[in-house]
Amino acid sequence: MSGSESMGTTVLEQAANWYALLQADEVSEADRAGWQRWLAADARHARAWARVEAMSRRFDTLPAQTDRPAASHALHRAQGAGRRGALKVMGVAGVGALSGWLVARDEGLYPLRADHRTHVGEQRQVALADGSRLWLNSASAVRLDFKASERHLELLHGELLLETAHEAGRPLVVSTAEGRVHALGTRFGVYRQGGRSQVSVFHGVVEVSAGQREHRAVLQAGHQLSLTAQGLGSSEPASPVREAWTRGLLVAEDMRLGDFVAELARYQVGYLACSPKVADLRLVGVFPLTDIDQVYAALERALPVKVTRTLPWWRQVDAA
Repeated sequence: MSGSESMGTTVLEQAANWYALLQADEVSEADRAGWQRWLAADARHARAWARVEAMSRRFDTLPAQTDRPAASHALHRAQGAGRRGALKVMGVAGVGALSGWLVARDEGLYPLRADHRTHVGEQRQVALADGSRLWLNSASAVRLDFKASERHLELLHGELLLETAHEAGRPLVVSTAEGRVHALGTRFGVYRQGGRSQVSVFHGVVEVSAGQREHRAVLQAGHQLSLTAQGLGSSEPASPVREAWTRGLLVAEDMRLGDFVAELARYQVGYLACSPKVADLRLVGVFPLTDIDQVYAALERALPVKVTRTLPWWRQVDAA
């Protein structure tokens, strides 16, 4: 397999598991030999290992007295079930903090192509040259190409909200890998995730096109739809709170806790999961994206849950 091909989530998980195992206080020669065999078995393994090592160095700036005892506690807690049990516990943290984090940011080197971008947990407003206003959500990137005949924004990753300025004879288009959105004096959002783009219109009208046969639909204010490389989904109501992130807020309207946690995970570096035991609890509230620890505290006050922090970058919402 060529070096340009994707290494895949599974290979990154394997690398994270090996990394976690080799950080233990006692590592056998058999473990080291097994790791060496795995490393030499495929060029993708070496690339995945290099990425995991690079990610671990990002967390080396954390205080040692916080990091090492937590990791040691997680490891020893599982050693009663044997080495495979220890690997499983550390693997969860490793996969969440390392491979999961890396995969989320391995969807192309967006910063190299982007004109505007945000880091994890950051929201940014940008005034464009034509008078339009652009907002970028957490971990988002956009490329601009304004010409005499067309204003073009390419959403490379993440989510944007656009309030467009009208210019006769120079249409504004937002494109993603899945399709295009043609706007005329409107306010709308586009969110890319996992090979799917969602378009939500809050004011005005847009035309959406997608798929090899150029499926098209006109989307009115108060509606949203999804698009993939195969075509368009059905129009459905769009909640106005969908744009609350532009004000630094996450709004839950009778929302499943599992869905809320998945959304909240977009705004922090590391791994955040929700136990199936509490995933179906319902949540109502307005939460500040600028203080995630405050959100955790609010969850513990509002619901019978607790937020555990096994490692500095690994958290889980579980039953209290």
